Amino acid sequence: MKKVMISTIYEGNVVPIAVHKLGPDKLILLDAEDRKDTRERAINSLKEKYKGIVEVSAVKTSSYDIVKIASDVASIIDSESAKGNSVMLHITESRKIQSIGAMFGAYLRKEKVDGIYYFIQETGEPMKLPVLDLKLNETKMKMMKEIMKGQTNAKELASKLDVHLSLIYANFKEMQKEGLLDDDLKITEAGRLRMV
Repeated sequence: MKKVMISTIYEGNVVPIAVHKLGPDKLILLDAEDRKDTRERAINSLKEKYKGIVEVSAVKTSSYDIVKIASDVASIIDSESAKGNSVMLHITESRKIQSIGAMFGAYLRKEKVDGIYYFIQETGEPMKLPVLDLKLNETKMKMMKEIMKGQTNAKELASKLDVHLSLIYANFKEMQKEGLLDDDLKITEAGRLRMV
């Protein structure tokens, strides 16, 4: 079993501190499309620094598409977890949106994540952040998948999902209140995020 750290990166100033304090065997860097030259130099520098010590790779992701970032991180977590590896997330460096998206990805795979870490600038000490649970229950997830296909008729959904019609109406109301669906029963960005 390897200890894997997924990490946001910009200049690569904090990542070595995180590697030293958290001790991963494998480092997966989230390489976004903005400030490409700076990030590329940092990634290459880390690969050279840890050659033969820590396995270092980079995965392309978005700088601002929070659903894509969350999906990419969730996919990495799924892949590493399937190999029997333990996974943690480091989010000190990069754009705030990228760090938030990475956290959402970890939240959606809560049971497969050993921790989310942010390093305090003044002390260089890690702050372990809470890992929240953002998963939808089974009925809501099935409803969202059907809504993505264009199915919003409550009676047809109840029949297809083999649940009582009142549960469909209650879930519609809850999902709208939670911001997963808009007033027209269209899936919002928050809804797409929760389906990752």
